[in-house]
Amino acid sequence: MVDASAEELEQREAAVVSVLEEIGAGDRPRLQVLNKSDRVPWPGAARWRSAPRCAARVGAHGEGLAELKAALASRLDLVPRRVRLRFAKGDARGVAGVYGAGRVTRTRSTESAC
Repeated sequence: MVDASAEELEQREAAVVSVLEEIGAGDRPRLQVLNKSDRVPWPGAARWRSAPRCAARVGAHGEGLAELKAALASRLDLVPRRVRLRFAKGDARGVAGVYGAGRVTRTRSTESAC
């Protein structure tokens, strides 16, 4: 996230990249977000509107949030995967977490009836 109203936009973006590299996240996919886009005077607007890697521009009153959500959704791995999970007997919290976070297609209990 970079302050779109800052005069030194390019230097701030470079600082963000530097920090990401320092923490070992430099090679991770990025989504550039320009905040304070509502504070950019018109002469400066052309500079950030044409930013090639900019995915979203958000303002203090919610401007651009729909664009940001769409950009995030398009970059997230939303392909469903089948997984097999095993829970300890009585782990209701774990089972409830799976039902809350995913779609359960089949369940099987290995408990004996006796």
